[in-house]
Amino acid sequence: MAKYWVTFRLTENLTRPGRYRALTTALSEIGSFHWSEPTSFVAFESNLSLEQVGLYLKRAVDPNIDLVLVGLSYTSMHCYVGNPVAFQNFHRHFPGAKKV
Repeated sequence: MAKYWVTFRLTENLTRPGRYRALTTALSEIGSFHWSEPTSFVAFESNLSLEQVGLYLKRAVDPNIDLVLVGLSYTSMHCYVGNPVAFQNFHRHFPGAKKV
């Protein structure tokens, strides 16, 4: 099993509660041993690849308004869903991140 972390920003609107539930449900479906004490950060283990995790979580959010960043722990491998507003700064910190 691989160890991952995910951080996210879900835009506040009327559908946010449903997207949040969908995201937390998706995380419980694909992973185990969750640590989710912070409000928008979860660490977990999964048998899925990094890209599979990203694509699975993408279905739970609205990529037009939300942002999800997934990292493979202990590596510099990342993928993301959505459109970082400050893309140059995002890319500076996560230069190899792949959009899914």
